[in-house]
Amino acid sequence: LTFFGEYVFLDGPRPTARSVAPLALMIAGSMLYVGDQAANVLASTQVRMWCAIFLTLMPLDALVIKKIVTDVPFTPWGLVFYNNLLATLVNMIPLLLMGELHGNAVSKLAFPAVALPVLLTCFLAVCISFFSLNVRKAVTAAAFMVLGVMNKFFTLVLNAVWLNQSGGLIPTVGLVGVILGGVLWQTAMKEQVLSVVPNKGNTAAVTDGGQAQSKLWSMAQRQGGEKASLLDQDGVTKDLDMEI
Repeated sequence: LTFFGEYVFLDGPRPTARSVAPLALMIAGSMLYVGDQAANVLASTQVRMWCAIFLTLMPLDALVIKKIVTDVPFTPWGLVFYNNLLATLVNMIPLLLMGELHGNAVSKLAFPAVALPVLLTCFLAVCISFFSLNVRKAVTAAAFMVLGVMNKFFTLVLNAVWLNQSGGLIPTVGLVGVILGGVLWQTAMKEQVLSVVPNKGNTAAVTDGGQAQSKLWSMAQRQGGEKASLLDQDGVTKDLDMEI
């Protein structure tokens, strides 16, 4: 959905059979992985509702964030501040409604056993925020979604290898299918996963430099035999002896 939505609304890369087939492989692999839990998912109306909401909002979230980070001239850390400020403001609502923001909980931060994990979590969260938002700016929305899905399934592979939490042969085949689909999609897209953001400041500088260059050429032609300094578009000074 993100891939097609980006093509329609954000002028993204055109979907082709070669680029859509790996995404279909990723979907098939994920369905194999959760196949043994399908009965539990379908049996609960609430679970089905949350799955539908998630599958609807995630592509919308990816497209909206991509539009913001592309069009709004944020600095790398400005993106982090913007994202975490909004998250903090929204998070205050459930904290107040559910009564989790009270003096007893805050006072526990005075204990090192509580403060250290909280500070470590905040540090890791800022790192993740910095990386994810700046990667969103550098690559297409679909590429970021594929990267995120592959990271999640790599985590499941690590769980299966190191923690012996494998679900069996069929889920393992599903994991391999998802990762293989992501690699094939990256191969099919190649350089199209990168976002090209025009730098208006550089464009204006080049234009001004071109106008200045033309004026200097005119001056050099009028003043035969004199040495003129010419600034090229890269800002390099070139000395020219004009003999007319």
